[in-house]
Amino acid sequence: MHTSHELTTKRSYQGQDAARTLVCYLNGDEPSERSGRTRVLRIVETFHEVLRLLQKYPEWKSLRSIKPKTLGLLKKLPGWENYRLKPQELAAAESSLLEQVSRYERTLSFGVSSNREWDFSWGMTISKDADSAKDEWGIIPESDAIDAMVDLARDRLLPRVEKCLCGKWFFARFSHQHFCSSKCRDKHHQSSPEFKEKRRKYMRRYQRLQRSANVR
Repeated sequence: MHTSHELTTKRSYQGQDAARTLVCYLNGDEPSERSGRTRVLRIVETFHEVLRLLQKYPEWKSLRSIKPKTLGLLKKLPGWENYRLKPQELAAAESSLLEQVSRYERTLSFGVSSNREWDFSWGMTISKDADSAKDEWGIIPESDAIDAMVDLARDRLLPRVEKCLCGKWFFARFSHQHFCSSKCRDKHHQSSPEFKEKRRKYMRRYQRLQRSANVR
């Protein structure tokens, strides 16, 4: 009996290769990658803080009632009433994230091979804070993780790189996925007030049945 191609072929998801690179790096424990991982972790965590604040502030205050001098301006700009004032908390998180990612540099290189082929290519993405001597073996993995992060961001998939309640990072293939495994999902549900209340009701019913059975 032959198994169909559809059943034997694993389903692929957009962004899974880049996500695998980033997630493996975030969950790694190589000593040589410790400094770089700290930098990348901070970027991803600050990014999630920005996402949290975007949900916290769905509505931004209109500039209609704000005087230009309050913002250091001499007069109102064209379309002033259509502008919105970014919440300070969100602006601070945005500024922090911008400062972190601006520490990375990427160089454009050019070369001609022995078979007379020429090519332009991007070099590694390296942090200004990396120590070339101390972080020698960690520079390449950090560069790969940053590039993977940018690829996911470009496809609007970076929000799906989440941290599970167990502390492990994972890529949510679906928007409703919030746990790295069914084990963590069940553990979360079993610790919820709803589950505990349902469990108490079940045990009360069970104990009543047991008592009635003993009476007979």
